[in-house]
Amino acid sequence: MNEKHVLECKNISFMTAISNGTWFSKIYKPPSVFQILKNVSFTAISGEVHGIVGVADSGKTTLLEALTSGAGGDIGGIAMMDKFMLTSRRFNKFCSHINYRNQYPSSLSVRSLLYYHARLCLSSTHTTLEIDHRISELSAMFDVIGYAHDKLEDLSISAKRRVMTVLELLKDPILTIIDDPTADLSPLSAYQLVYALHFYAAKFNRIIVITLRNVRSDLSHLLGAVTFLFYGEVAYSGPMRLLPTHFKKAGYECPENENPAAYYLTLLTIDKESMEKVMETQEKATKLVAFRTENDTSSEVTGSTATGTGVLLDSGRKNASTSTIFAILLRRMISIIASTPSTSLAGLIALPVVAATFSFLRFATISYEGFE
Repeated sequence: MNEKHVLECKNISFMTAISNGTWFSKIYKPPSVFQILKNVSFTAISGEVHGIVGVADSGKTTLLEALTSGAGGDIGGIAMMDKFMLTSRRFNKFCSHINYRNQYPSSLSVRSLLYYHARLCLSSTHTTLEIDHRISELSAMFDVIGYAHDKLEDLSISAKRRVMTVLELLKDPILTIIDDPTADLSPLSAYQLVYALHFYAAKFNRIIVITLRNVRSDLSHLLGAVTFLFYGEVAYSGPMRLLPTHFKKAGYECPENENPAAYYLTLLTIDKESMEKVMETQEKATKLVAFRTENDTSSEVTGSTATGTGVLLDSGRKNASTSTIFAILLRRMISIIASTPSTSLAGLIALPVVAATFSFLRFATISYEGFE
């Protein structure tokens, strides 16, 4: 694969208003306005994992929500995917936002869950053999083959997180963003997940953007590029290999035998031990942000083949038809009913209602398409 997919974010800013007090006081008291993101710019390319690194409340999650247009406030700046504006519609078609808090049918086995989800998210042009191959390939890559006959609710947090990652990757998104995938995982489980993401991005030429609160040395080797945030502002954005060089120019050389990513993150962390420490560490971090602004290298793209035209090769993707979706959901419901005898009666009663609802939606869709 010679073509590289490129995500370019330029001057992403986010402001939100918060009103406190009773409903009556809100009438005459203006809301407080907070700027959570300020001119955040970074470039992520396919074939590698891009890490958004920062302490708590640094704006990592808000940045991802801004990319999905789900932040719920005033968003400024521009996000481009292969030289096309990354609108909500284009994001839903070509990208995926993995949320580990999503709920899935708990009574289905992992294999059945993956199969029905693949049927829903892949177009009707994919054969059963192709879908089975996709499931098997990703299951092996994320080491979940051994859980094929287990239920999702019975898995450990690590295994469950890998299964949910496979679920979202089945549709082969160009860009996948994940908020803090290593949270609450053991060091070994965290490495296993990030390594699988790294391998997936390299093999399928896809963009993976993840947020991290800390970067251990074993994880830093799996990141192709990083963006360090300090309370909504960028302190560094670029290839991981150039991280020590950048901060050395700013006057902060990484000590020998230290993990550069972890060391420089401490420079962007406010020490709240005393007021003097707060002022000292905040001033240091502010200077690093200012240095980055004066020596902005966020426009540099790693690799000489990052042309940003790869998404055009995938523009012919088609979603499954409404009738196909109805048939798949109906089969999935029957599987759920069959796997949980205690709810079979309720399921059989609800089945005609669900069928009638989908029939109505199908009729409305056909009528709308005919009207257009």
